[in-house]
Amino acid sequence: MRVALGIVAGLVLLALAVVLLAPASLVDPLLVARTGGRVRLVDAGGLWWRGHGTLATANGDARMPIAWHVALLPLATRTLDLELVPAEATMPRGELRVAHDAVDARDLHVALPAALLRAFAPALEPLALGGDIDVSTASFTWRPRQITGKLAGVWRESRLAIVGIPVTLGRVVTTVSGTGDAAQGAFDNSGGELAVHGTWRAIGDRLEAATTLTPTSATSPALRALLPMLGQVDAQGRVRLTWQDRR
Repeated sequence: MRVALGIVAGLVLLALAVVLLAPASLVDPLLVARTGGRVRLVDAGGLWWRGHGTLATANGDARMPIAWHVALLPLATRTLDLELVPAEATMPRGELRVAHDAVDARDLHVALPAALLRAFAPALEPLALGGDIDVSTASFTWRPRQITGKLAGVWRESRLAIVGIPVTLGRVVTTVSGTGDAAQGAFDNSGGELAVHGTWRAIGDRLEAATTLTPTSATSPALRALLPMLGQVDAQGRVRLTWQDRR
């Protein structure tokens, strides 16, 4: 019996060692499966739970170095406790806790190319987003019917396409606030071909948004001609767009 127990214990320890010593490169096939090959983890090093690498789009044009630590014990309850550990000032930092349908962020700062965000969210592909995005929060929690905290975002050298026409928006600033059972936000820009001001609100499975587009001295003739096709133009040349959707 002792021999059998010793063999079982040895096999368990061997299996545990194999799991704990698995390389960080194993994250890449998971990313490929999750994103349909649009995002890869390249130049990976370390272990899967304490590793580093570079998130990159499939063509390699957009890249973001990243390093992480995963707490092992919470995994037993299907909870991911992830600490982003910056080896350089520009790398993501902060803490993320993901459990079931809840996400908690603490002292989080992430700077990434807009093209990398586009690769994670294929619905954004037609917009051809360009530039760089910074997102930060001291504390933000998203749970069903319980959303608290604030997020701040800056989109620098922002570019996108409206019905295939490229548009530069300059510097876009946004804020997101949790209000208990809902999340809401506002955004404005400066230095672009259009002046943009908008608000949005998400509650339950409903999303509502409103945006005003105002031409400036930098607005191209092609863009001015496009605005009446998007909506009714007021006396100041502005177009107001509204959108509602159920997710």
